[in-house]
Amino acid sequence: MPKVKAKKITTAGARKGDDTPKRRPGRPRGPRATSTPASVDLGLGGGNNGPGRSGPVVWIIGDSIVFWAHRRAKNTGEADLGLGTSVRWLGKRGLRIEGVSDWLDKMGRSEPKPSVVVLHVGTNDIEALSKKKLASLTYRLFDANKDKFQIVWSDILERVWYPAGCTGDQGKLDLKRRAANRYAKALAARFHGKAIPHPSISHNDISLYRTDGLHLADEGLDRFISELKVGLSYLR
Repeated sequence: MPKVKAKKITTAGARKGDDTPKRRPGRPRGPRATSTPASVDLGLGGGNNGPGRSGPVVWIIGDSIVFWAHRRAKNTGEADLGLGTSVRWLGKRGLRIEGVSDWLDKMGRSEPKPSVVVLHVGTNDIEALSKKKLASLTYRLFDANKDKFQIVWSDILERVWYPAGCTGDQGKLDLKRRAANRYAKALAARFHGKAIPHPSISHNDISLYRTDGLHLADEGLDRFISELKVGLSYLR
């Protein structure tokens, strides 16, 4: 695995004494892919998607954001995101990026194999992991699955506040979040995946969040689901 340096995933503008190097991230090192891996089949010609289903099998893997978004999508009739194909929501509250591979393996024993996997993870790692460790785990996750399915990165969302950090740490934690998203997007581009941003969800609009400042209220969930629909519309 290529060495992942912290400076590759950080953002400029840090204050003196901050551990954030003042360099913008570059592309991850290593040979550039030149073609879509032959083993990745988006299944556009059909597949084992259940009665009346055709097209790629899509999994949405994530933490509590995905867990609650699935419930909201079912209640609003948006569970298939308008794709007309098999969409499997696999939200696990408290999921950490290090546990994603095991979660994928566990679900793969009972579910049709996916051809597209949306990853919405990392939220629970921003406070706990260093920038370098988070980057390393993200790389390993992409590299281990690059020939199994197309990976779509769903950006880690802003939070109104991070409960474990004092007021002075909030900006620093958000810098790490943005840097982690940039790095994951670079990996997605390298491995022929895609990335889904969430520009309509901002911590400046607290009405989008529950009172804990972490989880999304119904309006926030609706925006999250809508942006997933836009990001995956190429599958229609």
